[in-house]
Amino acid sequence: MSGGGTAACARWLGGDWLAERDGPGPDWHPGALGQGAVLASSGRAAIADVLRALAMPGSVVLLPAYACPALTQAVLLAGCQPDYYPGDIFLRPDWAALASLARTKRAAAAVVVHPWGWLQDGDAMRRLRASGVAVLEDASHTLTNASGQRVAGPDAATAMAASLRKTLPVAAGGLGRAWQGALPPTAPAQGPDSFAAARREALRQPAGPSRHRALQRAESVLDRQSAPPAPHPSVALALQELAERPPAAGVGWRRACRTNWSALREALAGGACSPWADTLPEGVCPTGFVVRHPDRSRLAAWLLRQGIEATLHWPVAPVARPKLTRPERLLAGSVLTLPCDGRFTPEDMDAIAAACRSLPAGGRTNGHPRESLQ
Repeated sequence: MSGGGTAACARWLGGDWLAERDGPGPDWHPGALGQGAVLASSGRAAIADVLRALAMPGSVVLLPAYACPALTQAVLLAGCQPDYYPGDIFLRPDWAALASLARTKRAAAAVVVHPWGWLQDGDAMRRLRASGVAVLEDASHTLTNASGQRVAGPDAATAMAASLRKTLPVAAGGLGRAWQGALPPTAPAQGPDSFAAARREALRQPAGPSRHRALQRAESVLDRQSAPPAPHPSVALALQELAERPPAAGVGWRRACRTNWSALREALAGGACSPWADTLPEGVCPTGFVVRHPDRSRLAAWLLRQGIEATLHWPVAPVARPKLTRPERLLAGSVLTLPCDGRFTPEDMDAIAAACRSLPAGGRTNGHPRESLQ
């Protein structure tokens, strides 16, 4: 990883404007950047790079049954075979089932995802690694958490990888690191960076259906890759630009994200949008306000027409049909993320909540009734 890109990312993650203004600044996990880290064009490319170092071609890599399809794509890019383990309503792995599957399939590695800002059980990850399975933690949603809440780290995992654009306001970029040793460096790509360029162009458009389609077209550039795209100089440049950004309205990024999350939690209480998590743990910097809605596709389309982009989670990977548990099936048909990061103001949160409450009645539903899983 280039020294400039590493330093820029570290400065942003550990800078004053990320920290709460009324408390000490966070210390970036000392092993997450620096010696041995590899910069990639995207999160899936970073995961593929790490897996190629952890597992032989043809090896089985275990993934959450309900997760972003990019994970399956990354495993295939690495030349490995994906298989899937079950989880619960909070996307916590069924650790016993995962351990049993690892033995049965003789898995070389397992990917454990920290979902939407919440860190997984480090003790369970440590036991899995002790059984001989390499544990890769996907920290795409936890990079901006407080110190100690970003990664399980070398005490519990074998390596980490992350998509930088999931939590940082950059168009592209991925990060990978082996907790012991170093990953083999990848040569920087030459020529135009079509993915980053397409995303930047899409992000210049105002929020709405046109930008949403442009972002989907940019994503399709990665979907068509037959090999992990090498890091491009524009990714390091984006990180350097990121480090020079001023504080968001004088308020720390994490503090703003937490304030916005709490505002949506209060504004939507008792309505059709039920929060995925009722409480926000100390130190978590939420990547969005994740809700379940009995008609989430129609709600997402309604919000998009009003210039509000809400992320649907997730289409099942087209190359696999993992068997989902009942909680996972209900999530797959009802969950979406409302924006609440530090770029948004309290007035934006009021507008998003009002838009959710104003969804007209009727229309086609998802076919997933509202159901309590607590």
